[in-house]
Amino acid sequence: MSALSDKYVFKKPLVRILVGLFDTLGGALFFWQKWQKLPSAYRRILVMRVDQLGDVVMTLPAMAALEAAFPETQIDFVVGPWARELAETYVHHAYIFKHSYFGEDVSRFHSFEEGIRLAWSLRKNRYDLAIDFRGDLRNAAFLFLTGARRRVGYGSAGGGFFYTDCLAEERGRHQVERNLECIKAVGGRVPQEIPKLKYRPADPAAWQKKISSLQDLARRPWIVMHIGSGYPSKRWPAANFFSLLDRMLGEGTGTVILTGQEKEESLVRPYFKERSGLVNLIRKTSIAELCALIDQADLFVGNDSGPAHLAAALGKKTVVLFSGTNDWRVWQPRGSSVHVIHHEVPCSPCHERVCPLPRHECMENITVDRVFNKIREVADV
Repeated sequence: MSALSDKYVFKKPLVRILVGLFDTLGGALFFWQKWQKLPSAYRRILVMRVDQLGDVVMTLPAMAALEAAFPETQIDFVVGPWARELAETYVHHAYIFKHSYFGEDVSRFHSFEEGIRLAWSLRKNRYDLAIDFRGDLRNAAFLFLTGARRRVGYGSAGGGFFYTDCLAEERGRHQVERNLECIKAVGGRVPQEIPKLKYRPADPAAWQKKISSLQDLARRPWIVMHIGSGYPSKRWPAANFFSLLDRMLGEGTGTVILTGQEKEESLVRPYFKERSGLVNLIRKTSIAELCALIDQADLFVGNDSGPAHLAAALGKKTVVLFSGTNDWRVWQPRGSSVHVIHHEVPCSPCHERVCPLPRHECMENITVDRVFNKIREVADV
């Protein structure tokens, strides 16, 4: 049982046993791969990361290393629709898995059907190499169906037999380093320093129109605040964010800029009112525009979320509120000036989308005072 605990990420013993049995059977059926001749050069490479925006951001240093290692190779990327703009900056072509199984309210049937169709359609590209950075049974099967000759990934969620190269999992390693390990496995070099995030410039005319109100504001620092996250279990209470911004604006701590999409709009609605020094850009920015905004700002404050990873990857001062959903040491945004605020709880990491307990202690026990003091310290105001 302990061996299965070390090998697989699943918490439930029965699931680990069943996945172990499945892998044993699969390994026996796919034994022939041990004698398969693998390509030594790559004309076309396929990379897959169809989970959340922050996961894709932590993959981009590896994508940059892959591009540097094989500059003449065509590299394609399979991502969810939310990561299209970022993916297109790093590769020849981005293929969109619209109904990714990591999306919200996605039918399993639609996800399965689309996955089969997309993988089968990619066979025509005749990939020499395919990489699954996450390590997921569904991803592993997807890459197998594409017909890629060499397939690299982690088997900690089962299906390792679908890879030709199943990499060993090292517990406690940050996701950025874990992703870069895939590049080392295929002959690439890992950079000494993580490069700054690349993004496509926003449309100049449209962008200037959107931030004209900001440019007229003289009060610095500009603080981008994002109160949402992928899962409810990662969210600090919205009421706390508004208590925080009222205190910041009341004491003249710069200009606060709210960002987000439909989800954040619903979280903000009960508390929002016009305030001097508050700019509301929720549902008003694309990913490229959000990157441009964060790049021009002085500080980012928010939950563990895609925008927090963007801010860190852009090298900005970042204050991120981290729940007990995941191990913050493994999943925190990676950047030169990241400050994590978290409250230790015995149930962490729970990996739950919604906290199942009566009280969401890991987030509710983070006080407004604590976050405000950290902002003053980091922003030097």
